[in-house]
Order: sequence, then structure tokens, then C-alpha cells
Amino acid sequence: MKQRKTIAQQIAAKLYKQIHDENKYSIGEKLPTERDLVDEFNVSRNSVREAIKILATKGIVTVRHGSGIYVHDVNFQNGFDSLRKKSLELNNIYEFRIIYEPEIARLATQRATNEEIQQIIQCAEEIVTLVDANEPYYKKDEEFHSLIAKATHNDVIIELVPLIMSFVVSGILISNANGGVQISSNNAREGHMAIAKFIAARDEMGAYSAMRIHLEINQKFIREVNNL
Repeated sequence: MKQRKTIAQQIAAKLYKQIHDENKYSIGEKLPTERDLVDEFNVSRNSVREAIKILATKGIVTVRHGSGIYVHDVNFQNGFDSLRKKSLELNNIYEFRIIYEPEIARLATQRATNEEIQQIIQCAEEIVTLVDANEPYYKKDEEFHSLIAKATHNDVIIELVPLIMSFVVSGILISNANGGVQISSNNAREGHMAIAKFIAARDEMGAYSAMRIHLEINQKFIREVNNL
């Protein structure tokens, strides 16, 4: 078992090099099938599957059941050894977002037009659909938080949207890279819908609390992983 794990790690490192250093596969491109990878590396299918799992938990590839294995955005990565540093930075990002975004949700609840509320609800529903289908939902997650910020009708908050959006996807990917795929997915499915429902109900404190809980779940995981 130990030998098989070592082989899987070697395959994962080779695939990572092909993606990150050699640019053999581009972002969003489909990787060869398991059978093709078995032939390429002359190893067992189990070893290939374990290697893919390693890459998936690090946010380097996305496995779409019934479709294949796709390269994810690895620009935030700087090799396998950078995860702890990135996680420490992410904890600081979550501290900022927990101070900032619950109040944005409260203001959006107060000021959003009915049309904007419908857009927020629809976006939350689309995230649920993507999560349940095991499809990448990161861009929709970005859109959800952006819609809420814009619904505040506060020019300063809207100007800061690109900054916040730069944190959203990296937060998900770094959490996933630390083994938090299931936590991130569950939180995406349940957290966004809860926030959207409170906004639709014009419940300011409900939206504030739901947003805070949504962010704290991911921060708690990162802190536990890194013993912070």
C-alpha cells in the first residue's frame, strides 16, 4: 500500500509538472482518460486514480463525473509546498471578509431592488445545481457575492468589488487544497441559499448572520488545519 501511494504521488507530480511547468494542458482543458494515463505512465489504474485524487484535493484538477478530468486554474499555486503559507494568508483574508461582507449583506437586504433580489436568488440556485452535479461553481460563487455588493448601491463598496472577488475563488481553491472539498461544497450549497432567502425576506439581521456564518465555516476549517 505504501508503494502504491508513492507511485501515485510520483504520477501526481509528473502531471502537475506537465500542467504548471510545461504548459502541456491549458486551464479548462480535458486531461487524457484514466486508460490513456495508465498507458502513458505504465502503472495500474488504481495508482492513476489516487494521483488524480491528490491533484483534485489540491485544486489543480476538477473531476466531472461522466465527463472527465479538467485542468483547474493553478495560477494561485506555487508548487505543492506553498499551501501552508497560502492558508495563513487566507485566514487573514477571512478575518477581513467577516468584518466587511456581513454588513454588505445587511445593506443589500435594505436597498436591493426586486429585480436584484431575483438575480441573487437565481445565482444561489445555480450554485446548488453546479455543486450537486459536481461541476465547478467558483465563478458563480464570485458572481453571487458581486451581486450582493452591487445591490448596496454604495459607490465605494462597488469600487471594492474586484478586490473581494479576487478573494472568493482563491479562498475556495486553497480550502480544497487543504482537503476541504466537501466542506466548501456543502457550505456553497447551503450558505448561499440561506443568505439569498434572508435577503429576499428583507431580513437584515438574518442576512448579516447568514453571511457571517457562511464565512466563518471556511475560516474555522483553515484555522483547524493549520492549528491557528
